[in-house]
Amino acid sequence: MTRRLTVSAVLALSVSACGGGSSSDSSSDGGTASSGGGLEDISGTIRYLGSLSASGSVSLNSVDISAAFFEVTPAINASMIETSAAAALDTCVVETIDFGVPDFDDDDFDFGDDFDINTVSAGDVIPVLANGASYVELLLSDFFGLQAYLMDVDDLAGPLPSNLTASIPGDEFPSFGTVSLPSIEPLVMTGPTSSITPSSTIEWVAGSNADAEVVINVQGFTDDGSLQSVDCTLQDDGSFAFPAATQLAMGSSFFEFSRSASRELAVVEQIGNAVLILTASSED
Repeated sequence: MTRRLTVSAVLALSVSACGGGSSSDSSSDGGTASSGGGLEDISGTIRYLGSLSASGSVSLNSVDISAAFFEVTPAINASMIETSAAAALDTCVVETIDFGVPDFDDDDFDFGDDFDINTVSAGDVIPVLANGASYVELLLSDFFGLQAYLMDVDDLAGPLPSNLTASIPGDEFPSFGTVSLPSIEPLVMTGPTSSITPSSTIEWVAGSNADAEVVINVQGFTDDGSLQSVDCTLQDDGSFAFPAATQLAMGSSFFEFSRSASRELAVVEQIGNAVLILTASSED
């Protein structure tokens, strides 16, 4: 099973790389959207990519919804998106955190040096509805010099509604009309209750949707004082033990500094040469 497309991977096109760096050991022709599929269902030549994501935090009882839209020049073949975003489940990447100057990059979508990726407008306001009633509006905003859509309120109380729709009015990024975000079950982590070490087993209440995945991040220090980040994309089956290669990369002296986990589910809509990824996630 290949990774669909997580919130972090979508936004990494140009807006999510505002953390510290790390080092590793044409327009749409309109028409009817093909909906509800994964990346494997897109086709043709793609010039526009969009992301609309809704996330609910169980522990904070809060909701955050945001969107971003991009133009890729020149247009790319759909297979390039599938390949650049694909990753096997139940695998991890271990990196050493570099506390250098924050930067922006698009390494998660490596289309090569011959492509430019720029944020574009999809209209001034994106209204979001829950069960058919007005829920929140996303306003076109300047985000570190990039165009992004952020909520018109500072705080939105949870839980994340199960029936969210949004209307994409269109501008440079074409109109998609009304689209439905996927529903996601709340993520409940159950273990370990002690600090995570390389030999730990991560446990949670498994979800019922086979297309969902669980993404965990564990940061910890080693004997030499370096801070390591362990990122794993997991099958949503309730249990995971770090593979031998990951344990070796973490090192025997690794001790946990922080952890986070989320359950994520994405579906894809396509109109002509524009693709919109709709993602819902639940954070523990």
